[in-house]
Amino acid sequence: MRKLVAHLLAVLLVFLLAHAASAQQAGKSTRIGYLEDSTAAGRAELLEVFRQQMSQLGWVEGKNLTIEYRFGEGKGPDRLAELAAELAGKRLEILKEVVPRSTRVGVLGVAGRGRGAQLQFKEMKAAALALGLKLEQVGVAIDSEGLEIAFQTAVRERVNVVITISSPVIFSQRKRIVELAGKYRLPAIYSQKEFVDEGGLMSYGIDYRDLHRRAATYVDKILRGTKPADLPVEQPTKFEFVINLKAAKQIGVTIPPNILARADNVIK
Repeated sequence: MRKLVAHLLAVLLVFLLAHAASAQQAGKSTRIGYLEDSTAAGRAELLEVFRQQMSQLGWVEGKNLTIEYRFGEGKGPDRLAELAAELAGKRLEILKEVVPRSTRVGVLGVAGRGRGAQLQFKEMKAAALALGLKLEQVGVAIDSEGLEIAFQTAVRERVNVVITISSPVIFSQRKRIVELAGKYRLPAIYSQKEFVDEGGLMSYGIDYRDLHRRAATYVDKILRGTKPADLPVEQPTKFEFVINLKAAKQIGVTIPPNILARADNVIK
């Protein structure tokens, strides 16, 4: 897996630190910036994980810490594009193992197909070719009606399984996507466990909670005087594979025992 080009903060978050030196003075509040390409609602749970970790490290928002929030609303470049592209291949492998007779994979993308989406689809095509799978772009996640059309297209094109492009837009539509996958009885795999929490079949991807905790430790070190350039370059090392057996039963899919044994969490 190729290394990311910046520190762990650049994997998910970018913190623009200001007045870090003054933080060491009693009674002073440190101000940091939080820049996220998603939405405030879409990252609320993970942001709380970050705040809690910062609090445990002695930085309490409203007391000795001020956070300036900026959300890109999914309009900026995908900071996880490179890593997400690499994980697209692993997800296809899992789909092939769960549904071995599958030959056609429906890809649910995003409008505009920015650089991140293009990179992911390119990597998916290479992985699909190696697995003997054909990719079909069934539609984009624009709104509820558009998603319905995308799944209808998947059925019309005789798609066997579905995979989603990793993006803030897709994530924000996760509940509806999961509902439609169940409605049309299409096995699907997602990049984040929140899809499985909503009733989705499977997810394999980065543990975002772990990333936010690690991001907090980096910020803590910088605020205490460590130069950013002196911090080691890191990349995500913790990944989650989650399976929802209830969802599998609803669409008539049997998860092989060897796949279940590899899962980090099995929802019954």
